[in-house]
Amino acid sequence: MKRTILLLVASCIAFPALAQENVIKLNLTGLAFLRASLGYERAFAEKHSGVLWVDFGSYSTNNTLSSSSTGSSNNTQKFTYSQVGINLEYRFYPAGMAPRRFFVGPYLVARNIGFKVVNEGEDTSPQGNYTTYKGEGKVNAMNIGGGVQLGYQFIIGDVFSIDLFGGLGYYTFGLGDYDVNYRYSDGSSETESSADGGTFNISGLLPRLGIALGVAF
Repeated sequence: MKRTILLLVASCIAFPALAQENVIKLNLTGLAFLRASLGYERAFAEKHSGVLWVDFGSYSTNNTLSSSSTGSSNNTQKFTYSQVGINLEYRFYPAGMAPRRFFVGPYLVARNIGFKVVNEGEDTSPQGNYTTYKGEGKVNAMNIGGGVQLGYQFIIGDVFSIDLFGGLGYYTFGLGDYDVNYRYSDGSSETESSADGGTFNISGLLPRLGIALGVAF
Protein backbone atom coordinates (compact mmCIF):
# COMPACT_ATOMS: atom_id res chain seq x y z
CA MET A 1 0.00 0.00 0.00
CA LYS A 2 2.75 2.39 0.94
CA ARG A 3 4.55 1.58 -2.32
CA THR A 4 1.41 2.35 -4.31
CA ILE A 5 0.98 5.69 -2.59
CA LEU A 6 4.62 6.57 -3.25
CA LEU A 7 4.22 5.70 -6.93
CA LEU A 8 1.13 7.90 -7.20
CA VAL A 9 2.90 10.80 -5.51
CA ALA A 10 5.92 10.35 -7.76
CA SER A 11 3.65 10.31 -10.83
CA CYS A 12 1.94 13.52 -9.76
CA ILE A 13 5.31 15.18 -9.28
CA ALA A 14 6.66 13.98 -12.64
CA PHE A 15 3.54 14.70 -14.68
CA PRO A 16 3.88 18.52 -14.84
CA ALA A 17 7.40 18.13 -16.25
CA LEU A 18 6.07 15.95 -19.06
CA ALA A 19 2.78 17.71 -19.65
CA GLN A 20 3.92 20.49 -21.97
CA GLU A 21 1.75 19.37 -24.88
CA ASN A 22 1.12 22.86 -26.24
CA VAL A 23 3.41 25.65 -27.41
CA ILE A 24 2.41 29.13 -28.55
CA LYS A 25 5.25 30.91 -30.33
CA LEU A 26 6.36 33.82 -32.49
CA ASN A 27 8.59 33.22 -35.51
CA LEU A 28 11.22 35.98 -35.37
CA THR A 29 12.36 35.23 -38.92
CA GLY A 30 9.00 36.43 -40.25
CA LEU A 31 9.72 39.95 -39.01
CA ALA A 32 12.48 40.22 -41.63
CA PHE A 33 9.77 39.74 -44.28
CA LEU A 34 7.48 42.40 -42.78
CA ARG A 35 5.06 39.93 -41.27
CA ALA A 36 4.11 38.53 -37.89
CA SER A 37 4.02 34.74 -37.77
CA LEU A 38 2.23 33.20 -34.80
CA GLY A 39 2.28 29.45 -34.25
CA TYR A 40 0.45 26.90 -32.16
CA GLU A 41 1.97 23.43 -31.69
CA ARG A 42 0.00 20.54 -30.23
CA ALA A 43 1.47 17.16 -29.32
CA PHE A 44 -1.10 14.46 -30.13
CA ALA A 45 1.10 11.44 -29.31
CA GLU A 46 4.37 10.78 -27.50
CA LYS A 47 6.57 11.55 -30.51
CA HIS A 48 4.16 13.37 -32.82
CA SER A 49 2.86 16.91 -33.06
CA GLY A 50 1.18 19.30 -35.48
CA VAL A 51 1.86 23.00 -35.91
CA LEU A 52 -0.36 25.72 -37.34
CA TRP A 53 1.25 29.04 -38.25
CA VAL A 54 -0.80 32.12 -39.13
CA ASP A 55 1.04 34.88 -41.01
CA PHE A 56 -0.12 38.46 -41.46
CA GLY A 57 1.51 41.79 -42.10
CA SER A 58 1.40 45.09 -43.95
CA TYR A 59 3.72 47.91 -44.91
CA SER A 60 3.18 51.31 -46.54
CA THR A 61 5.29 54.25 -47.74
CA ASN A 62 4.56 57.76 -49.01
CA ASN A 63 6.82 59.42 -51.58
CA THR A 64 6.95 62.71 -53.49
CA LEU A 65 7.50 62.35 -57.23
CA SER A 66 8.31 64.72 -60.10
CA SER A 67 6.45 64.54 -63.39
CA SER A 68 8.72 64.05 -66.39
CA SER A 69 6.23 65.72 -68.74
CA THR A 70 5.27 68.80 -66.69
CA GLY A 71 8.14 69.17 -64.25
CA SER A 72 5.63 69.42 -61.39
CA SER A 73 6.79 68.22 -58.00
CA ASN A 74 3.26 68.12 -56.56
CA ASN A 75 2.93 64.40 -57.21
CA THR A 76 2.65 61.84 -54.43
CA GLN A 77 2.78 58.06 -54.40
CA LYS A 78 1.53 55.76 -51.65
CA PHE A 79 2.64 52.13 -51.78
CA THR A 80 0.93 49.49 -49.62
CA TYR A 81 1.99 45.87 -49.19
CA SER A 82 -0.10 43.31 -47.31
CA GLN A 83 -0.10 39.56 -46.84
CA VAL A 84 -1.91 36.78 -45.01
CA GLY A 85 -1.15 33.08 -44.99
CA ILE A 86 -1.07 29.77 -43.16
CA ASN A 87 1.61 27.11 -42.62
CA LEU A 88 0.88 23.52 -41.62
CA GLU A 89 3.54 21.21 -40.17
CA TYR A 90 3.75 17.64 -39.00
CA ARG A 91 6.65 16.94 -36.64
CA PHE A 92 8.13 13.60 -35.60
CA TYR A 93 10.36 13.64 -32.51
CA PRO A 94 12.40 10.39 -32.73
CA ALA A 95 14.68 11.04 -29.74
CA GLY A 96 12.39 12.80 -27.31
CA MET A 97 8.86 13.45 -26.17
CA ALA A 98 6.93 15.90 -28.33
CA PRO A 99 7.36 18.84 -28.42
CA ARG A 100 10.95 18.48 -27.15
CA ARG A 101 14.32 17.97 -28.85
CA PHE A 102 15.10 16.99 -32.45
CA PHE A 103 12.28 16.72 -34.99
CA VAL A 104 11.75 16.14 -38.71
CA GLY A 105 8.69 16.32 -40.94
CA PRO A 106 6.88 17.87 -43.91
CA TYR A 107 5.24 21.29 -44.18
CA LEU A 108 2.81 23.14 -46.45
CA VAL A 109 2.56 26.90 -47.06
CA ALA A 110 -0.17 29.04 -48.66
CA ARG A 111 0.07 32.82 -48.70
CA ASN A 112 -1.84 35.64 -50.42
CA ILE A 113 0.07 38.85 -51.13
CA GLY A 114 -1.41 42.16 -52.19
CA PHE A 115 0.22 45.29 -53.62
CA LYS A 116 -1.48 48.66 -54.03
CA VAL A 117 -0.08 51.90 -55.45
CA VAL A 118 -1.94 55.23 -55.45
CA ASN A 119 -0.51 58.17 -57.42
CA GLU A 120 -1.91 61.72 -57.28
CA GLY A 121 -0.69 64.98 -58.76
CA GLU A 122 -0.40 66.99 -61.96
CA ASP A 123 0.42 65.64 -65.40
CA THR A 124 -0.51 65.72 -69.07
CA SER A 125 -3.64 63.69 -69.84
CA PRO A 126 -4.03 61.37 -72.85
CA GLN A 127 -5.80 64.29 -74.58
CA GLY A 128 -2.74 66.49 -74.14
CA ASN A 129 -4.22 68.70 -71.42
CA TYR A 130 -2.43 69.80 -68.29
CA THR A 131 -4.60 68.30 -65.53
CA THR A 132 -4.65 66.83 -62.08
CA TYR A 133 -5.01 63.09 -61.84
CA LYS A 134 -5.39 60.13 -59.52
CA GLY A 135 -4.12 56.69 -60.43
CA GLU A 136 -4.61 53.45 -58.54
CA GLY A 137 -3.08 50.05 -59.22
CA LYS A 138 -3.78 46.76 -57.46
CA VAL A 139 -2.05 43.40 -57.82
CA ASN A 140 -2.71 40.12 -56.03
CA ALA A 141 -0.28 37.22 -55.91
CA MET A 142 -0.41 33.70 -54.47
CA ASN A 143 2.50 31.79 -52.97
CA ILE A 144 2.01 28.03 -52.47
CA GLY A 145 4.65 25.49 -51.51
CA GLY A 146 5.76 22.59 -49.39
CA GLY A 147 8.80 20.61 -48.39
CA VAL A 148 10.68 18.85 -45.62
CA GLN A 149 12.33 20.39 -42.58
CA LEU A 150 14.23 19.42 -39.48
CA GLY A 151 15.02 21.25 -36.30
CA TYR A 152 15.40 21.26 -32.56
CA GLN A 153 13.08 22.67 -29.92
CA PHE A 154 14.33 23.50 -26.45
CA ILE A 155 11.86 23.63 -23.55
CA ILE A 156 13.51 25.68 -20.80
CA GLY A 157 12.23 25.47 -17.25
CA ASP A 158 9.11 23.68 -18.52
CA VAL A 159 7.81 27.06 -19.66
CA PHE A 160 9.84 28.77 -22.38
CA SER A 161 10.57 27.34 -25.83
CA ILE A 162 13.24 28.04 -28.42
CA ASP A 163 12.38 26.53 -31.79
CA LEU A 164 15.12 26.30 -34.45
CA PHE A 165 14.24 24.82 -37.83
CA GLY A 166 15.32 24.73 -41.45
CA GLY A 167 14.49 22.84 -44.61
CA LEU A 168 14.01 22.90 -48.35
CA GLY A 169 10.79 23.17 -50.32
CA TYR A 170 9.29 23.68 -53.75
CA TYR A 171 7.30 26.90 -54.18
CA THR A 172 5.11 28.42 -56.87
CA PHE A 173 4.58 32.18 -57.01
CA GLY A 174 1.72 33.30 -59.24
CA LEU A 175 0.80 36.85 -60.12
CA GLY A 176 -2.97 36.99 -60.11
CA ASP A 177 -5.46 39.64 -61.13
CA TYR A 178 -4.31 43.22 -61.43
CA ASP A 179 -6.04 46.49 -62.29
CA VAL A 180 -4.61 49.92 -63.07
CA ASN A 181 -6.91 52.93 -63.40
CA TYR A 182 -6.03 56.58 -64.04
CA ARG A 183 -8.63 59.37 -63.90
CA TYR A 184 -7.87 62.91 -65.09
CA SER A 185 -9.70 66.12 -64.24
CA ASP A 186 -10.53 66.73 -67.92
CA GLY A 187 -12.65 63.57 -67.91
CA SER A 188 -10.20 61.28 -69.71
CA SER A 189 -8.98 58.01 -68.27
CA GLU A 190 -6.57 55.11 -68.77
CA THR A 191 -7.11 51.53 -67.65
CA GLU A 192 -5.22 48.26 -67.76
CA SER A 193 -6.04 44.88 -66.21
CA SER A 194 -4.97 41.27 -66.16
CA ALA A 195 -7.60 40.66 -68.87
CA ASP A 196 -5.14 42.39 -71.23
CA GLY A 197 -2.51 39.72 -70.49
CA GLY A 198 0.76 39.92 -68.61
CA THR A 199 0.26 37.53 -65.71
CA PHE A 200 3.07 35.12 -64.92
CA ASN A 201 4.09 32.23 -62.66
CA ILE A 202 7.50 31.30 -61.36
CA SER A 203 8.49 28.25 -59.32
CA GLY A 204 11.53 26.57 -57.85
CA LEU A 205 13.32 25.31 -54.76
CA LEU A 206 13.73 27.67 -51.81
CA PRO A 207 15.21 27.21 -48.32
CA ARG A 208 13.15 27.52 -45.16
CA LEU A 209 14.71 28.90 -41.98
CA GLY A 210 13.14 29.91 -38.71
CA ILE A 211 13.81 30.92 -35.12
CA ALA A 212 10.80 31.08 -32.86
CA LEU A 213 10.34 31.93 -29.18
CA GLY A 214 7.32 30.75 -27.25
CA VAL A 215 5.59 29.53 -24.13
CA ALA A 216 4.89 25.85 -23.37
CA PHE A 217 2.03 24.64 -21.25
